[in-house]
Amino acid sequence: MPFTTPLKFKSILTALSILRYILKSHGQTGTTDAYKNAENFFATILNLTYGFQLHNLNAMKHNYPAIDLGDDSNRVCFQVTGENSSRKIHDTIKKFFAHGLEAHYDQLKFLILTTKRSYTTTFTVPASFDFDTKRDVIDVDDILKVIESKPKEVIDSLHQFIESELSSVLQHFSPPRGLLANAEPRLNLPAKNAGRLAQYMHVESDEFPALRKALDTVYPRLISLSKELREYLFLVLIRGTARNRFGKEVIGIAPVIIEGIMGIDIDRHTQLYSAVSELGLADVPEGEHPPVLYLVWNTSFCVDLFFTFREMLGVDSIELEWLVVHADFTLLDN
Repeated sequence: MPFTTPLKFKSILTALSILRYILKSHGQTGTTDAYKNAENFFATILNLTYGFQLHNLNAMKHNYPAIDLGDDSNRVCFQVTGENSSRKIHDTIKKFFAHGLEAHYDQLKFLILTTKRSYTTTFTVPASFDFDTKRDVIDVDDILKVIESKPKEVIDSLHQFIESELSSVLQHFSPPRGLLANAEPRLNLPAKNAGRLAQYMHVESDEFPALRKALDTVYPRLISLSKELREYLFLVLIRGTARNRFGKEVIGIAPVIIEGIMGIDIDRHTQLYSAVSELGLADVPEGEHPPVLYLVWNTSFCVDLFFTFREMLGVDSIELEWLVVHADFTLLDN
């Protein structure tokens, strides 16, 4: 398996897990319209994963009865829902047959956008129709298990689709515009145990307090930055190169390259750099020609954490962006 394939799968896992969390949160507040907004997105995920040709039936007829996605060629259909109760499944099955949809579809499946249950209820269907909850009721975890076993080409296609579409999908779940519409949410997602990071760095138990201190010292500085400044740090992180500085691997890049990528002049770049530099997160040492901008997150292990994050998560991963731009350090937990 190519080296990049596991990294892309981890990105897919993170993206779908984040989306499921958001959908679950909306469902708990009674905002079930979020599930409808996710139908087209998951139709493509299912098509790429299972080889279906599903299309959104609600686009053909508003509030299509019983089901949301249909594949006429393979005669399979899906109800896409965040509700995971036996009552929901029972009512859908009843409505499915009441509308004679078995004439068009041989398989009725459920995609639970939250988490499915272990169903013990026996659901009544005609003897000629095959329905099994263990096979026909799936959730995101089931999709991920199938994706993990797929060949590189399928994982590449899924990764590319999610990278291009996830941000627009998440916009559907943004709060309505108002006085606080442009305000950035308050971030507070520090690492709880940092076990994943510690394992990657091979940190011994007696060394862990030092790693914890390095995280806890700098994390408040990171979340104090605006999203624009965190995006600036992320851009340096993914576009910079690994360099050895004083015996430590760090990420560095020529300031002029960042200015070209961002399309900004030196004055605007100076403003951005000054803001992160004041918090000790970046440095342009004097005396280096041409000048180099370095990211800085020191530890007592002679390891820079910015460099470590990139090596651990992968430069192309959604996880790395979520870690730096959205400051979600729970990604460092196990």
